[in-house]
Amino acid sequence: MKDQLNSEMMPAPTPDLQGEPRRRRPAAWPGWRVARRFPLLNIGMVLAAVVILTSLLAPWITPYPADAGAVIHPDSVLEAPSFAHWFGTDAVGRDIFTRVLFGGRVSIAIVVGVLLISAVIGLSIGLAAGFFGGWLDAILMRVTDVFLAFPALLLAVALAAMLSASAVNAALAIAFTWWPWYARLARGQAASIRRQGYADAAIVLGAGRARLLIRHLLPNASTAVFVQMSLDA
Repeated sequence: MKDQLNSEMMPAPTPDLQGEPRRRRPAAWPGWRVARRFPLLNIGMVLAAVVILTSLLAPWITPYPADAGAVIHPDSVLEAPSFAHWFGTDAVGRDIFTRVLFGGRVSIAIVVGVLLISAVIGLSIGLAAGFFGGWLDAILMRVTDVFLAFPALLLAVALAAMLSASAVNAALAIAFTWWPWYARLARGQAASIRRQGYADAAIVLGAGRARLLIRHLLPNASTAVFVQMSLDA
């Protein structure tokens, strides 16, 4: 009984901390390192985020959402900037700040639509040309060269003039002339990846053309295309 009481009153042995492995701090997100090294990048990202958010939230930010339409205010024509109208008013009395915000929404929609359509067309043509090669590569690249021979903006204006005036037609006209750069880029990436050893190994292991194209070529070629899209935006 006495031995049992003594054993209960004795302090518990402390663990040997020296023998335990040291806990590592969780690895920091790589983006934080880039943000700390390039402060100007942070400023640019903040400004871009402010522009995008203010454009998307325009109906709830501006006190004159109706001025984005075809309304007329004859009593407030060409007013100077003030607290009521930050950018002043136009020739028919509409708030310019409101129209700038709503115009930003249209611009963002056109940019996103043009980039997506151009990237899809360019990736499809470039991957097909770089993967299959031969006569298909020659035909697709000659068609691409024909489009590159014309100034893209001038060709887009000509196409938009033949269509009815709308933001959708303008986006389609620009996208129709913007895909050759993505096609060239994707074709070079696909041709380079096609000659890599892991592509041949996948074929030896029984991977079909569709699997090789979707699982290997598309992800690797898309990286360069996404970088080009960010620069074009």
